[in-house]
Amino acid sequence: MRILTQFLFLLLFCVTAYAQAPLVFKEFDLNVGSSDSEPLNFNVVNGKLLFSANTSVGRELWISDGTTAGTKLLKDINAGAGSSLQNAGNGPRAVLGSKLVFAADNGTTGEELWVSDGTAAGTTLLKDIYTGSNSSNPLADGWAIVGSKLIFSARTLTNGNEVWVTDGTTAGTTLLKDINSGGATSYPGAFVQYNGKVYFGADDGVNGVKLWVTDGTASGTQLINVPFEAPVYFVVLNSMMISFAYDATNGVELWKTDGTVGGSSLIKDINPGFGSSVPASLRADMFCVYNNKLYFVADNGSNGYELWVTDGTTTGTQMVKEIRTGTGDAYIGNMMVFNNKLYFGGMDASGNRKLWETDGTAGGTKIAVNTNGVFNEMSSIIGYKKSLYFNATDNAAFPFSDDLFKSNGTTSGTTKIGPSTKTDAASNIAQFIMYDSTLYFCANYNNGYELWSMKDTTGSGGGGSSNVEYVDNERVITFYPNPVHDKITIKITKSYNKGSVALYDITGRLVMPVLPVSGSQPIVPVKDVVKGIYTIGVMLDGKEHKQKLVIE
Repeated sequence: MRILTQFLFLLLFCVTAYAQAPLVFKEFDLNVGSSDSEPLNFNVVNGKLLFSANTSVGRELWISDGTTAGTKLLKDINAGAGSSLQNAGNGPRAVLGSKLVFAADNGTTGEELWVSDGTAAGTTLLKDIYTGSNSSNPLADGWAIVGSKLIFSARTLTNGNEVWVTDGTTAGTTLLKDINSGGATSYPGAFVQYNGKVYFGADDGVNGVKLWVTDGTASGTQLINVPFEAPVYFVVLNSMMISFAYDATNGVELWKTDGTVGGSSLIKDINPGFGSSVPASLRADMFCVYNNKLYFVADNGSNGYELWVTDGTTTGTQMVKEIRTGTGDAYIGNMMVFNNKLYFGGMDASGNRKLWETDGTAGGTKIAVNTNGVFNEMSSIIGYKKSLYFNATDNAAFPFSDDLFKSNGTTSGTTKIGPSTKTDAASNIAQFIMYDSTLYFCANYNNGYELWSMKDTTGSGGGGSSNVEYVDNERVITFYPNPVHDKITIKITKSYNKGSVALYDITGRLVMPVLPVSGSQPIVPVKDVVKGIYTIGVMLDGKEHKQKLVIE
């Protein structure tokens, strides 16, 4: 009976594969024919989708308004067949107001800082930081925004790798501070925006890689001689910054700081002694803020890399559940909050990386989608309307195919989807982004690895009406519309002296400057924020009230 049940489930799963209505797929064959354009590095700027693609003129900057006619090469920066852009999945780039700031090589200056407003004329070299044909490798070690300024790393012969600043103009692009003076390098990195300033790690040649802060001016760029060194990827949680960092007693462990020496302390020595708990290859998708706690990946020295949680206290920092028993790595990542649960990819003892869910408890941490071997190696995930979309390797097909799946977070509610015209067995799905209420991604369905879009036509996005109000637990704030396109109105039902609003992505990272608010119905613009699912936090007299926000 059990074998029959599994067979029937597999049959149902295969029959429903590539279910269509009401999903509308569209291909943009940028590199015409069977050649791959491999579109990567998506950003939304001035209401248009900017990305890199590889065609007969090399890997260059492209633009799309969602139509075939409006999807075209924006500018051949490295004229001819040479490529100007990195072929990496996360090439250095940042959205600063209404401009894209990115690294490109025009074939003459090396890889330098460029800017684009979404027009060919407005796509120009911002500054040749490392003059001549050498590359300054701008933004390669990270960046963050404070006010109207972008703080980033870049290198020169004279100053080494140091911290720079730009306001999007050539005159406003300068060395911010030569932290390790002369030709020595300070290796700035782990940039994060917090409380209206940018914090980062840097080495002044005397104190080691310590915490630094800047307000975007040279005089406001200062050392904070905290007790830890070499911070790795800061995440903002409530009123603190959390990072893996090093000290001579504990190795690399979890620390917290409020940006002061006195407000900095070790949260927990997860791997006791000098052993380090930090993953060897740390990525942004290994962190996620959920229900005012930070979920992350760590190794306690006994269980391998597993799912952990912290509220910023020692007692509140613990392993949620051992996903893969023994010392093997559970390969946890791709964390995302959906329907008030945290979803992530994780590998159990069977060796399959499946879609998991947790409500923050050990008992509530379980495999969300169990397809009895129909797919494993689940990876990139995104929420769209009332569903999760992710790519995973399909073991029922040969050759193995990396396909797109739609799920409501349950096994029975998970189906493989794709265009009815699909002819290639290996779809190789990659890189999701929401733009104009449509999901864009890369896939090899018919004509090589090309740009595709998929629109859910079942009605307004975000799983609700445009007039839905989300209320925090204390019913202090409501806001509308949700989903939102350009601006959001916040209703505040209590009196307060000092208020601010912040917007966080699914990793807990600030995605726009913290804005002061006043009055009972402040309005917050979000039109320049990339479409997706966010958390909006309203800070009133030191207490933050958070709710989910969908930007379409």
